[in-house]
Amino acid sequence: MKELIEKCKRRLKKSKDSGPLKLDTVLVFKILGTSVKQMARELSTVRDYECYTFQEDCFTINDHFFKVTELHFLVTEEQNFLEDPRVLEDARSSTGVTSFGSGPDLERRVVVFEVCHTLVTYEWSAYEMPMPTIGGCFLVTGDHRKLIQGPKFPMSHSLYGVGSEFPAVSSHRIYDDVSISLKADFVKPSWFIQREYHRIVTPGMSVPEILPLQIDISGVTDIKDVSSEPILVSEISIQLEEFTSVWRDGKFFKDVRSKTLLENKSTGLVYDFGSTFVIPPKSYNCKLPEVGPSFFSQSFTRSYGLRLKITLFNESLSEVKLSTFLELNMARVKYERLKESDIHDDERYLGEERDRLVINKDLNDIKGCTFWWSEFIDEVPGSPQVRALTLPSEVLDGLVPPYFGLSRSQSASLSGRLSFSTLNRNYAYT
Repeated sequence: MKELIEKCKRRLKKSKDSGPLKLDTVLVFKILGTSVKQMARELSTVRDYECYTFQEDCFTINDHFFKVTELHFLVTEEQNFLEDPRVLEDARSSTGVTSFGSGPDLERRVVVFEVCHTLVTYEWSAYEMPMPTIGGCFLVTGDHRKLIQGPKFPMSHSLYGVGSEFPAVSSHRIYDDVSISLKADFVKPSWFIQREYHRIVTPGMSVPEILPLQIDISGVTDIKDVSSEPILVSEISIQLEEFTSVWRDGKFFKDVRSKTLLENKSTGLVYDFGSTFVIPPKSYNCKLPEVGPSFFSQSFTRSYGLRLKITLFNESLSEVKLSTFLELNMARVKYERLKESDIHDDERYLGEERDRLVINKDLNDIKGCTFWWSEFIDEVPGSPQVRALTLPSEVLDGLVPPYFGLSRSQSASLSGRLSFSTLNRNYAYT
């Protein structure tokens, strides 16, 4: 264990020295049998991995415990982007991703993003009641589906680092303190419910409706500070990027493929220097293509992102090129009917409840603290779910936002039950 800790320390230091903290994400599945004690023992085996942090969900499916482990590994410079066509093609083929946006093979065990239209049926009536349309991340195994929190921004964290998933802004310094920037904000579709961090979209959605674009000038205190010449938006292009990653023999093999959705080289857009300019939707009107959903299978990841590029022209400034990227979770649309007796146990409609918090006493400076949120009751081993995760020392010291696997209620539970001393690293109930 001491050797493992030292190795993690060296990797973390090297990662920090090379820029933003980059993390590779992988999901691992395991069936744990029917014993509660075996399930509890298995939740500690994740420490055998040289991971930066992790989170786990354990469910009961057909009276068996089923564990989904999400591992985050530090990306060092030498392994930032390993390519091996054979490894990637084999992994894609086995999961049904035979071409850009195809798949997945849902006969396999997968975690997939879905938007569900649900009708509740009744034994005593032919009437069917519609439930709220919900988008989420689901574990699919055979005929069983379980809602899970799901990984957060695996493509952004791997390629650009933690923090890159926030509202996308691309800036270009013109002169002195004056800069021009392109801002893209994600707008959640109004016809279904989703968690804030998921950014779920579906094929056929209009890009301008979910991604309004705005050009801003900052640092201008006087109109004399800037050119009097107007700015021409000479080109707008949009690409959908498909990120695939496979974890083999302790290494990540990654690839990014792209599909052009729009190339507008004659926008005719002109705006005055010194003002905020909202790009009209008709200038980049295009739709998301019919592609398969974002998903995770055993050691394989597929995610998507939109890359937007604009070219600005001004006689004084010549050309200015701005580019921004926003990761999205493509979801398949699913229609289903549930019996009235089943809907009362469906976690999608129960809301978030405050769970019991247990602290693993095996602490160290690298992996931080292991927290368990458990809905399993000792006397009733059939209770639905247990969760475990580690928070790295950067989170405990307040240097990194604590959103690694925390729901809103769990964050409140953590804040209300723990006090942290960053000087002597003591952890205690309050």
